[in-house]
Amino acid sequence: MSEGGDSKVERMREGDFLVVRLSDGEDLLEVLKQALKDEGVEAGLVLGGVGMLKQPGIAFYKGGGEYDPIPLKDEVEICALNGNVAVADGDIFIHLHATLGTSSGAAFAGHMTGGKVHMTAEIALKVVHKRMIRVFDDRTGLRTLRFE
Repeated sequence: MSEGGDSKVERMREGDFLVVRLSDGEDLLEVLKQALKDEGVEAGLVLGGVGMLKQPGIAFYKGGGEYDPIPLKDEVEICALNGNVAVADGDIFIHLHATLGTSSGAAFAGHMTGGKVHMTAEIALKVVHKRMIRVFDDRTGLRTLRFE
């Protein structure tokens, strides 16, 4: 376990694998980004994640740079989480998609736009040693992945 740099988040790294555990109330994207900076990771694959969120943010991409938010108000379980880590405009860019489950058993999926951890969340990543960058694509309205 390491707790270096500016982040106090618990994390464990073995070779190219990094596991990050976030605590109750922490902003999932902000704290994960800080942990990646502390570990010197600028490119990677999010292999999976579990835990719970409150104030979850997911959305469906409509095109033209616009997202339709999927309204979720209660706590949810992270049933699936995947994505990647790259650099955009000189900063770490985390691109995540999630499937979130409600207490009724309903599931909602989409692009992760944010959320606060409820109790705990655990995320596993594979570090990539090649440069991955995000560049704006006029055709899609997205920052698409490029490799250097």
